[in-house]
Amino acid sequence: MQRTQRVLKRIKNVPFPTTGTTQKLDIYLPPTVAPSPPVVIQIHGGGWVRGKKDSWFYGAPSMCRGVVKHCGALAVAGSYQLAAYPQNVQDVAACVTWVANNINKHGGDPSKIFLMGHSAGSHLIALLACDHARWLHPTVFQNIKGVICVSGLYTLPNPTTSALRNRVFQEMYLHPTFGRQNSSELIKTASPTWHVSQLQGELPPFLVLNAATDLGLETDGKNFVAALQKKNVKATWKRVPLTAHATIKYSSNLHRICSAWIKQQLL
Repeated sequence: MQRTQRVLKRIKNVPFPTTGTTQKLDIYLPPTVAPSPPVVIQIHGGGWVRGKKDSWFYGAPSMCRGVVKHCGALAVAGSYQLAAYPQNVQDVAACVTWVANNINKHGGDPSKIFLMGHSAGSHLIALLACDHARWLHPTVFQNIKGVICVSGLYTLPNPTTSALRNRVFQEMYLHPTFGRQNSSELIKTASPTWHVSQLQGELPPFLVLNAATDLGLETDGKNFVAALQKKNVKATWKRVPLTAHATIKYSSNLHRICSAWIKQQLL
């Protein structure tokens, strides 16, 4: 049986305009595009300070191929400016907007958009969804049918249960991205959990996944889901067995879980 990697189609480095620069995205398509397939936008991790949309190490190709294989979706891997807030969120918003306006040219259904991210990428898509009035036009936001967060962080500046890990996280990732002299107000408003606490309207369903061993981020994932559920947002938390923070993105079990959930949202 021919490997899926050999039969999928990929359109590389499609430019999309964003604030002050141009970023690029890759489009993954099944060998045969079914009528009106959903579109999954994958945002890579790397602590906001490193990573590439087309790097296997950072997981976007594996996660994109997984959802294409298991649910027949189109998948889009988008780039964003590194070590730069709020430009990184602006870039992700621009990617989503480009997909909403252009993916029909490639056979995708722009009314069936799902956001998916790993690690820092999960933070960016969660923030984009939870603070959508700031980042997205309402006609774009209404097309988002679900948000899949994998091994993400939602409560800044202390997303883990370990004081030492939080200090390392702040030195390596938070300060280079948000600034060492960042204000408490800036960090608060960059936290998806805070935006959920202020929520007045509706959000699409969330699937929040953690690895079996996930750097202490499991509690933040559970708390984020609890906050969503408190606001009557449909949200599910799951742990993916036999995975770690760095390996979960390659897990075929993860790909199946995400694909099954996408199909369920479209029923």
